[in-house]
Parts: sequence; C-alpha cells; structure tokens
Amino acid sequence: MGLGRDFRLPRDVRPLRYALQFDLDLERWRFAGSERIRLTFDRPRRELYLHAVDLEIATATAHAAERAIALTVSPEREAEAIELRADSDLGPGEVDLDLAFTGPIRDDLKAIYRSTIGEQRIAATQLAPADARRAFPCFDEPEFKARFALELVGPAEADAVANTPIESMESLANGRRRWRFAATP
Repeated sequence: MGLGRDFRLPRDVRPLRYALQFDLDLERWRFAGSERIRLTFDRPRRELYLHAVDLEIATATAHAAERAIALTVSPEREAEAIELRADSDLGPGEVDLDLAFTGPIRDDLKAIYRSTIGEQRIAATQLAPADARRAFPCFDEPEFKARFALELVGPAEADAVANTPIESMESLANGRRRWRFAATP
C-alpha cells in the first residue's frame, strides 16, 4: 500500500538548512549530488519522508547525538517521495541527514535541465512548485522554508550563477572547477 498521489509531508519534521553539492557532467547530461539537511524533529520517529522523483539515491545516513544511523530508502513513486527508515528513533531535536544521489540533466525545462547555444552546453534550473524534487531529495511544499548553501562542480571554462554571490572558486583536476556560493538569508 503506497502513500498515494495526494500525499503531504508530515509537519512534525522540518528542514532548517540544506547544504547542496552538484557535480555536473554536461557531456553525458547527468549530475551527481550530495546534500546535508539539518532537520528538526518535534517527536521521536523511525521514518521520515522527502519528495524525490527521477533520482537514484545511493546512500542515506542520519547523524544524531554523535552517532551515524544508516537509513533504508524506499521509493513511493505515486507520491513522488521516498521513505527513509531507521532501526532506532530519530529526534526529538536536530538531526543531520546526508544523502548522495544521481539524476539526469533533463530535456523538459524542469529541475536541472539542459540547453545549448551552438556547441556550448548549459545546465539551468527551474524549481517551480513540485520541480525541486527532481533535482534533489527535499521538502518540496511551499510551507517548508529553509536556508540553502550551494556548491557546484563543472567544466573550468564554464561560468556559474546562483541566487547568492560566489564565495570562492577553486580549480580542480581534469579541467574542472568548484564554485561555492554564499548561503541564502
């Protein structure tokens, strides 16, 4: 029995901050991502839900009270969500959730999508309601507000733009570059 199409996330777990990292492969039109979400739990629970669709979740780990807890990931396709289940209680209080995932740089103007200008390949985003879940596992409902910090890795000859200023740039091996952007207010 699945969650169903009209599923809404429980309100007793809320995001406080996302630290997102994306490594863009513009040749294959794919990305690898990782994130740490700082969550606050109103009560203990062993399961939590995030929106995620068209993403492959590689790992999920919770960090609470100085211990790491491996989480089992179960997709809920109709609800465009995943269930994350722990063997012991998470919360109450703050918990960090680490996820690693991969996905396509899409061709339909949703989430992280592709564009070209001549031979130049471009990745852009459209994170309108219900599209962020196609870019990273998240609380993709308007009432869940949180701060965001973003880090991108891509071709060194590319430019990167986000909603906040660049804090740092670093040249990497293999003709790659890392951009770190300031956290949102």
